[in-house]
Amino acid sequence: MVKIKIFYFLLLFLFSFYGASADRCSDTVLLDGSEPLVKYGMDTTNHWWAITQPYNGIYRLIVDGKESEPYADIRSLTFSPDGNRWACFVRDNVQWSLLTNDTILHLSSATDVTQLTYSNDSQILAYGYLESDLEFIKFGRRVFRVYQRKGDFFLNQNGSRIAFMGNRGDRVVVNVEGVESQTFDDIKPIGFWQDGNFLYAAKNGNLWEIYKGNKTISEGYSDITETAINLDGTVASLLAKQTSGYFLGMLISDEYYEPLIGTQYDYVTGMALHPTLPIFAYQATRATQRVVVMNSTEFSGADSINSPVFTCDGSDLYFLGCGLDCFVNISGRKFNIPSELSLYIKYAMKPGSETIAYATNASMVIRYIQRKELVAGRMVDQLIDPRYNWRTDQYETLGVINNRLYLLVCKI
Repeated sequence: MVKIKIFYFLLLFLFSFYGASADRCSDTVLLDGSEPLVKYGMDTTNHWWAITQPYNGIYRLIVDGKESEPYADIRSLTFSPDGNRWACFVRDNVQWSLLTNDTILHLSSATDVTQLTYSNDSQILAYGYLESDLEFIKFGRRVFRVYQRKGDFFLNQNGSRIAFMGNRGDRVVVNVEGVESQTFDDIKPIGFWQDGNFLYAAKNGNLWEIYKGNKTISEGYSDITETAINLDGTVASLLAKQTSGYFLGMLISDEYYEPLIGTQYDYVTGMALHPTLPIFAYQATRATQRVVVMNSTEFSGADSINSPVFTCDGSDLYFLGCGLDCFVNISGRKFNIPSELSLYIKYAMKPGSETIAYATNASMVIRYIQRKELVAGRMVDQLIDPRYNWRTDQYETLGVINNRLYLLVCKI
């Protein structure tokens, strides 16, 4: 009798689980599999894309269902920050071209292509290509001829200024609008500040310092391990190792007279920067204790924690941890979870919802943290990490079944 009751309970749970999933989750066939699927993905806004192979050695780009002509090569698909534009390089049997959402520009003299970058306001596209060893970088009506560029190039917020690094023998310089800095042993670029100065970390000898333009704004560190800057160029953050061997976080904002220096820890990693406000967070280790630090506030961790993440609007900071039990911490509120979760996958979260979404081996799962409820979408052969799309107010991912591409969505 007891076994019958347990079996009945399990059936009831499964029916309620899949019933709830059917009410909240749905799927749409995006590609029917008539062409072999090579790659697929989503940007951070509202788009999906795929590359198919209609013929051997020939590829087609599909963005939001819009198909390109077949090409011998497709490279560097890039979406603008606001999601309204995209661009990539394509090559037919004769030449390279710049393909965008509404135009195609033939690069008849290009022997190879290098980089695509949109300005932070999404209005200007910069693209680079090679003619033998000489690189041409074009944006707006401007052209820069560059030799021995190192790393990426950067546009300022409205796309009116450009910066890149260059090799000078065994030394490195920052070049901003054709004007070079002093030489350094190494440089880690960060990005343009709102006032037009370029922010970067530079090394001379054994010490790294932070520069804004040609001015040093920090003391010396033995290493700069992570850097970030927001789209507006108003807040930057970094993680650094001191000469003493301790680690710390640093926040740079015009709201502070000088950079805000955090507490010393044995180790720090996994930094997240708020999209607009002078707030950042990171993992920190002191002895055997692992915590998450947001500016100067510590959130208790566990034996193992993952990197903190801000929601798309910055209203919530969330991270997961596992010790004897697993939990989700949302802006300082800790919610225990009855089952173990992986700390090595990416989670998405709708701001203010107390839900998280993640991909398993077979489906997208939505976990209602307070109610301890699970909802799952269609089972697929493979899928990518989900995103929360604030435009459609739903969790979304892409999944594949027998070469067919599906859009999987769950509303909450």
